[in-house]
Amino acid sequence: MASEAARLFGCHLTIDRDDFTAYANVCFQNFGDRVKHWITINEPQVWALYGYTVNTTNTLENAATDPFLCAHHIILAHATAVKLYRDTYQDQDAARRAFDFLVGWFLKPLVFRDYPFIMKDLVRDGLLEFTDDEKTLIKGSFEFIGISNPSFLFVAFVTAEKDGVPIGAPTPGSTEIYIYPKGLTDALVYISNAYNNPKFLLLRMVRYPEKRDDTIAVETALQDDFRIQHILQHLYAISVAIKYVLECYLLILFRFIIRQSQLNNCHIFS
Repeated sequence: MASEAARLFGCHLTIDRDDFTAYANVCFQNFGDRVKHWITINEPQVWALYGYTVNTTNTLENAATDPFLCAHHIILAHATAVKLYRDTYQDQDAARRAFDFLVGWFLKPLVFRDYPFIMKDLVRDGLLEFTDDEKTLIKGSFEFIGISNPSFLFVAFVTAEKDGVPIGAPTPGSTEIYIYPKGLTDALVYISNAYNNPKFLLLRMVRYPEKRDDTIAVETALQDDFRIQHILQHLYAISVAIKYVLECYLLILFRFIIRQSQLNNCHIFS
């Protein structure tokens, strides 16, 4: 990279920090699912010092001070790349790790014949290895992926809040379930892209719990506008996922309890 930069820009000193950050961004995007720890610049003191004073072919006129200028830009390039990672990818990495431990744990062996890399790296000897015959046996051993009652958190913080702001509106009957339809879109798109676009069977819509109140009349309870809106929001989230992943097939099964007298108006309650 250093020699190519020198060819493009004339010398290492003129490399803009934005160019290095753009390069780092490509690495984060393409290798972030396999890299646990990142190193920005290897041996910066060697690059800065010896690159301009020992057996160099650069055309710079002041070898006594150029290494310090180089080091200055190395520090800025490093810090800018770190800021990009923290602002854009750190939470994504945490989400990917959580997803691998919850979903990839079972799905990746069925698609790619092995456990997720991050699990193998962290669990180590706690994970058994599949034999070649077992890998052949498990690969593709499913017709669809069933999803039941998904819920979403800020996984980097293992909480439903970040900086005091909840991930979505709270449900009236639970302190653990929040309304976040976009999470369903993101999950479906991520699984489709990461696991070769499997078919989905959404076994249940996201839950909308309410506190029990036996004083409410049945007729009033049947006017379940909030839950209907909740379902519609998540149906829309599914439609967005289909637009992003055109080959994603969603088979939707609802468990509705509908009073016979309300069938004509299709009031939904649980």
